[in-house]
This record gives sequence, C-alpha cells and structure tokens, in this order.
Amino acid sequence: MNYAENLLRIRDDRIAIRWLDEEQNEDQVTFAELYEEVKLLAAAFRKHGLTVGDRVGCYMPLTKHSIFAMLAATSIGAIWGGPLPYYGVQAASKILAMIDPKIIIAGDRTLDFGEETDLLGNLIPIAESLPNVVKVVIVPSKKESLSRDISKIPKSIFMKDFLQSGKRPDGTIPDLIFEQLPCNHPVSINFTSGTTGLPKGIVHSAITYLSLLRDYVFHLDLKSGDIVYNDCPPGWSVWDYELPTLSLGITQFLYMGSPVYRKGDFNIWKILSKYKVTYAFISTTYFDGLQIENVLCESGLKFDHLKLLTMGASPAKKRNYEFIYENLRTKDVFLGSQYGATEMFGDFTGFDYNLPSYMGECQVPTLACDVQCFDENGKSVVGQRGEVVIAKPVPSLPVFIWGDKDNKRLHDTYLSKFEGKYRENVLD
Repeated sequence: MNYAENLLRIRDDRIAIRWLDEEQNEDQVTFAELYEEVKLLAAAFRKHGLTVGDRVGCYMPLTKHSIFAMLAATSIGAIWGGPLPYYGVQAASKILAMIDPKIIIAGDRTLDFGEETDLLGNLIPIAESLPNVVKVVIVPSKKESLSRDISKIPKSIFMKDFLQSGKRPDGTIPDLIFEQLPCNHPVSINFTSGTTGLPKGIVHSAITYLSLLRDYVFHLDLKSGDIVYNDCPPGWSVWDYELPTLSLGITQFLYMGSPVYRKGDFNIWKILSKYKVTYAFISTTYFDGLQIENVLCESGLKFDHLKLLTMGASPAKKRNYEFIYENLRTKDVFLGSQYGATEMFGDFTGFDYNLPSYMGECQVPTLACDVQCFDENGKSVVGQRGEVVIAKPVPSLPVFIWGDKDNKRLHDTYLSKFEGKYRENVLD
C-alpha cells in the first residue's frame, strides 16, 4: 500500500483544505489542486534525490504546505518528522539531528496569541548542525519574507524556486508515482514531550490509517462534506491525526494560531460558526484559557453544523463542559473527553452518540482495541485505579522508536512491566 495514495484518492473540485490565521488571512485548496500540488512537490523531492527511507524534516507552523509536503514525502516512501515550530534553536536542532533529514521544509514565522516569532534566524544554526541536509526549503507566509536574504542559511531555497526544479525542461511535471510498500513501512516520527528523559521519536506506519478511519467513521460518524478543525502545528501527533479524513472527502480546516486569541469580535466561537465546522478537537488547556480570558460567544452565531466538540491532552473538568455549553447555547452539540497519546495513533477511548456523555469522563473504549486497566499485580480490574493497558496488538501502536537498537527502549518502556501487554507510559 501507499499512505499518500489512500489519502489522495479523491481528486475533484470539492474543498480539501481551508486555512485561516490570527490575522484573518484565508486560503483554500480543492482536492484536485491538492493532488497537483503534491505531484509537483514530489517531483522536486525526487529531483533532489529523496528516496524510500529518507527523512523530510519539518519546522513550520500549520499551513497547507505542511500537508503538501507530508503527502509528497510519503508518496515516495520517505519518512516525515520534526519539532514543533515553537521550539528554539537548541531543541529543534536536537530533534532534527536525531532523524538526520535529507530535506527540511521550514516556515518563515509562527503566529500565536497575537505574537509573531521569526523562524528564519533559527534556520542558520539549525542547518549548520545538519551536515547531510541537501536542501532547506523555505515557505514564506508574507511578501516581506521573499525580500529577506537567506544566503546565510546553508543550502536554502524558497519553495517557489524549489518547485520549479522538479519540472522537465519543457515545463511539464512528471507523473506522481506512489511507491508500493509494506503496511508496516514508516510514514511519520512524532516526538514525545521528554518529561521523563530525552524525547522519544515514536515511529508509526502506513497502516495506522485504518485505526484513524475507525475513529472518524464509526466513533465520530463524519462524512464527505463535513469540516474538521485543527489548530495543531506539525511536530505533535494531533496534527497528522486528522489527515486521513481527506480520504473521506472531509475538509481540513487549518487554524494557524491560538484558540484563546481574540481581536474585536474575532475568536474561536466566531470561527466555529462562520466556517461551519462539524468537528473540533481542542486541548483542554485552551478551554481553561478561554474561561480565564473571558472569551465569550456573542449572540447571533449559529452552530447548526457543529456535531461534535472534544477535549483532551489533559483531563477535562466539569467547569470546561459548563463553560462550553453556556457559550454554545445549545445541547445539540455532543461534547466529550478524548484520551489518546503520542504513541497511540488513534485513541484509547471513543464516542457513542446513543449513550450519555458525562462531564469529566471518557465515554467508551475505542472499537477493535482491547483496552484494560491493570493493577500493580498485572490483574485486569474495573472501578479501581490502575494503568492503561492494551492487551492485544493493534495497527495504531508504534512500529519502533527512532534510533532504538534492537527495540530495547520500546520493550523496556512499554512492554516489560506486563509482559506481552502494551502499557501506556503516561508521564512521557
């Protein structure tokens, strides 16, 4: 199979991607345009020697180009990974050095809570620390960046010029070839937070596509024409968690900014209403921030299209639910707590619209996943405190940890405490 081929199976004029930033700049891409963009970028990748097993490093905010690049890389069989764009030089360099990328895709800036952070300056020491990089491809998000001198960034090139390099002398573009690879072939490396030590590069394979379709089709009941919201930049697993919805004809709505940010009547509630979002996962800490900052929903906004709103990444609290319902002014939106992890592509818990969703509780175990709670003696318990365990193998688990010789770190961290069972390490 090929991961990108499955995600790019729809190639018509429906909207594949909508994009918005805190400055209220907008953009959109159809499924047909998405295919052509990936085709052009894959041709440029191949021109510069990218092949099966090579890595494409990413250091950029949430834009349409991050999706283009990820799909172009995986169409070739290359592996995608990198740090969050908020990471400084030292942290970003360390993560990129771990994966030793052949090509880096980088942004010129980030926008977060009304503040702009320049990324171009960071790229000089980052590129200098990576001796095997062939090209550092810079994606400008504003016209001023095109006039910047990037000559001090080793092997740098603006995206427009890089794309031209993939064309034939007559201006035509080579066909997009999807490398047919084993189901366990790696497609992405997502890094853990490093709470208990060095960040782990969790490697997931193409077959995680199935687990994610399970979540979106069976648990969330999403369909072609629906719109899913995402504010997570590349570098955290929540970013690529929603990508497989493209294969269902579902529109990706990308928001480059903080959900807590507001300017005049522009805020997250306005976004959900104006762009007719169907489903949104928003970190619990952001809902805490919305309440602290008193970011309230103005009257007149409509949420007829909003089917499901979920929270996660930290425990959801009763007051989060109350705050959301008070602002939405409707009980027709299903609100729930979602539990996943960087290591688990897909979730430990799911949703059932036919059952109640209780404040502060995950609702149901996810389908086709033997999720259990084990006590210290390795006994499966109900109604007692314990550890999350997956008792049988599932496609959403990592295939290995990057740089982990003989899978020792994978075994010691996740498979040794309860032999033969996967134990989620909640601290990292």
